[in-house]
Amino acid sequence: MSTSPFTITEHVIDGQHIREYPHATKTGDDVMKLAVKRYTPKSNPDPQPGDVTIIGAHGSGFPKVGHYSHIGYEGLVADVPMHPGSIMLVIFSI
Repeated sequence: MSTSPFTITEHVIDGQHIREYPHATKTGDDVMKLAVKRYTPKSNPDPQPGDVTIIGAHGSGFPKVGHYSHIGYEGLVADVPMHPGSIMLVIFSI
């Protein structure tokens, strides 16, 4: 089992219901939540201005699968021909 090259921080923030369907929740007043995971490369724990930020969001209505969502980005961090520590990753899922 390999260790992840990322420090993973999860944030949960208030979201918004779909504009056309305010009563898609039980009362219509329920607060929707948006879960956001931030993957910061361990090689760059303190991102600086000018670092590259990659934001990924699913578009199929299905969230990314928890522990598989960052697999494709491990190779990117390892293979990208940039200065070491110049990438910060942010992944959105709901």
